[in-house]
Amino acid sequence: MASFADLEPAEPELAARVLAAFDAHGHKVLATLRRDPRMALHSDSDEPADFTADAKVSGRAAEVTGEEVRARFAATAEVPADQPFELFHVELEQVVPTAVSDDRSALVISSWRPGRGVTRTERT
Repeated sequence: MASFADLEPAEPELAARVLAAFDAHGHKVLATLRRDPRMALHSDSDEPADFTADAKVSGRAAEVTGEEVRARFAATAEVPADQPFELFHVELEQVVPTAVSDDRSALVISSWRPGRGVTRTERT
């Protein structure tokens, strides 16, 4: 089981690029299947002419039911005491930042998987 906390010390530059892509826009897209723990979270992207980078994290979501963990999250996130919420932990299977090369001639796709490290592909 891997989390983003495992990625950050192993691949700090890649982790920073992924966080920047997710922080660049307010909207994200969550892809799930009903009654299936698989999920993918995609950052939003710029229009093609302005595109610089986006990112995707995928894995399996598991509901967090432990009251101590839920209470700690609620306090940190300032969730009102009377507001119900669902909380999930994601076991990462892949983290993919995608960017345009400096000369804008290729799409650069990096991929991190637990235990496998980073691969990089360029598409022209």
